[in-house]
Amino acid sequence: MQGVIVLRGGIPWPGGLEVDVTAALCWSASYLKCAATGNDYGLVNVCVLLGLDKGTVKKARVALGAIGTLPVRCPEAEKFLLRKTISEDTARKAALLAVADIEMRAHMRADREYRRKLAAAWLSRAICAAGKDASAR
Repeated sequence: MQGVIVLRGGIPWPGGLEVDVTAALCWSASYLKCAATGNDYGLVNVCVLLGLDKGTVKKARVALGAIGTLPVRCPEAEKFLLRKTISEDTARKAALLAVADIEMRAHMRADREYRRKLAAAWLSRAICAAGKDASAR
C-alpha cells in the first residue's frame, strides 16, 4: 500500500494504526511501556504518532494499551492536538482528555485511579517526545 504507514510495534492491534502519509509532513512517533522490568507486563503502554508541518500538528494518532483487553484509540486527544504546537502544557491537556472517559480494567499491581494518572503522565511524556523528535529534524 503506497502512502500508508502501518504501525504494529508493541501494540497488538489488528492491522496496526493506518495513517495516510501522502502529504509532505514531518512524521514522528513515540512508544512507551510502563513496567517494573522489560519482561514484565505493562501497567500502561502509550503510542503517539504526529504529522507536523512547520511545527504545527496536522495529523495525530494516540493509543493506550494494557488498560483493557485491547488497545484503545483516543480520538478526543487526537482532535485536541490538531493545529497546535507541542508544548508540555498542550501534551498534559491532551493526555488528560485521553484518559478522562476510558474504562481501566483491574490490575494486580495498581488500582484503576492510579493507572489512570499513570497513563496521563506517560502519555504526556510520549507526546512531548514525539514533538521534540520532529522539531529536531
